[in-house]
Amino acid sequence: DRLGKQCLMIFGETRGSILKAMLLWDRTELAEETKDLYQKSGMSHLLAISGLHISILGMSLYRFLRKLGASYWLSGIPAMLVIFLYGVLTGMGTSTERAVVMCLLAVLADLLGRSYDMLTALAASALLILLQQPLQARNASFLLSFAAVLGIGLMYPALSGLCPVRKKTGQALLASLSVQLLTFPLIQYFYYEIPVYAVLLNLCVIPLMGLLLPTGILSLTVSFLSLRAS
Repeated sequence: DRLGKQCLMIFGETRGSILKAMLLWDRTELAEETKDLYQKSGMSHLLAISGLHISILGMSLYRFLRKLGASYWLSGIPAMLVIFLYGVLTGMGTSTERAVVMCLLAVLADLLGRSYDMLTALAASALLILLQQPLQARNASFLLSFAAVLGIGLMYPALSGLCPVRKKTGQALLASLSVQLLTFPLIQYFYYEIPVYAVLLNLCVIPLMGLLLPTGILSLTVSFLSLRAS
């Protein structure tokens, strides 16, 4: 609650409500027009705590501690703790729980000297969620979250084999297209619309999230010391 209030104080009501949704999964201040805009443009996933948020926060901490010279376990345990607690803080929604389980398995695999397999981690997270609530299998957020990751894990390698590209821009475009190909049918089924320009929009916006999320978290942290500095 305090973090949400700090968001509104720092960034104002409009921008603060968006950042509050992105960082804390609290949409109470978010205008309906803004929600509709993100949904129709195919970017509503940015307003949910997903693998992008978890990886930026937890995996970045893990890599940072490793670069400082800390051992695997001294780097991994704090990172895993931060990943889990951030999931709890933001309500541990379906997409959040999936991302938390997958990131925890990624760090754990590194600690144990084992290889990390995305599809195995995805299956483990699905099993854990469905054991708690089997009817999640019919939930839109569950299906969209898992379809997006399957797009990266299954569709992207297939498209890369058909259209091999070396430039990062081309690879990013293929990755975005892979996600959209699997999520488009679900979006049409649940929301009766298809965001035709979502591929290009996500190609532009997702890289910027890598800058927005860390700076947003840093601003919130600094705001407890000084609002002006934040």
